[in-house]
Amino acid sequence: TLGAFLDAEADLDGFDEARAYLKDCHLHRAAPGWYAAPPGLDDDFLNRHCDACGLDDFRFLYLGGAGTRTPVHADVLASHSWSANVCGEKRWWLFPPEETAKLRDAAGHLVDDARPGRYDAARF
Repeated sequence: TLGAFLDAEADLDGFDEARAYLKDCHLHRAAPGWYAAPPGLDDDFLNRHCDACGLDDFRFLYLGGAGTRTPVHADVLASHSWSANVCGEKRWWLFPPEETAKLRDAAGHLVDDARPGRYDAARF
């Protein structure tokens, strides 16, 4: 739960690369009515479809302190999402579609961390 995560990670400012990262928390489901996408970002085809069909939603909360990160990925079902930082900063690494094959090894596995010096250059 969000409360358990906050209790365990009380010092979100201290840098720790191995720190826990709250990922895919369904805030919309946990607290209905608490959250709504801002105007202009509220045309959400994926969740409109999921809501109409009684499927799981894709409204996620991600929360982490200094040093946390998300591995290389593409958004679910090639959908779009938006991000808001409440405090601190986030660095985004965006790759043009024609370069994404370089992020996979011979077996098709995505590199976890594309930052220089953080991946096996012989493999990727």
